[in-house]
Amino acid sequence: MVCLQHLDKEFREAPATKALAQMFGVPAGTMLLERRFVFHFEQLDELDRCST
Repeated sequence: MVCLQHLDKEFREAPATKALAQMFGVPAGTMLLERRFVFHFEQLDELDRCST
């Protein structure tokens, strides 16, 4: 069984690259909200349960 142990998250404003600007339909350099998530998991034995 695999359980989520920890979640790291970071939010910041970053200027749109040319590719992102085209994808979102905004001018290059427009400030966008960048969200980064890192999920940390723990491998448990079959009899163990995830804590809530």
